[in-house]
Amino acid sequence: EIDLRGDPNDPSNKITYLSIISKLIDKVKPVKINFGSIFEENMNARRYFMLTKQILKYIDENQSIRFLIAECDYPLSVMTALYFSKLFGVEKSIDISPLFETEKGLEIGHDVVRTLLKNDNFRNYILFRKKLTVQTGFSDAGRYLGQSAAVLSIENLQRKIAKALYDHNMPGVKLLIFN
Repeated sequence: EIDLRGDPNDPSNKITYLSIISKLIDKVKPVKINFGSIFEENMNARRYFMLTKQILKYIDENQSIRFLIAECDYPLSVMTALYFSKLFGVEKSIDISPLFETEKGLEIGHDVVRTLLKNDNFRNYILFRKKLTVQTGFSDAGRYLGQSAAVLSIENLQRKIAKALYDHNMPGVKLLIFN
């Protein structure tokens, strides 16, 4: 969607990519889809959001859907999910939930969240949803770090994410964490 040509976390790319995706979010208009559209779509991420749209339309529009982003080491991944949620008109019914499961993810997950909270589009999304959902991969983290180290890393990550919400003045926003 944004002509990615380098590491999204490289400081020379990070701000540029986040700015580009934010501009796309600012002017995105929801599109109409059908089951044929899903069948013809080649990109998995787009297809997942299209399926989400159809599930909400035909199965249960009153139940929110948690959209898990595995190995979420980049704020750009979450912002792209936010873009697709708006493109397919499901942003009001979807909890975009980054999963921090690798050693790197557990170390930088709070920085990912801090970067996201600085973005007006993401802030508005979280304020509307009234919650931030994240998942920490205890079993995967245990495999990468060992169980004892994983427990400590996960606790530190959760504390740092809660502090990020506090520091960014997010009143009434709940932090929902899945281990």
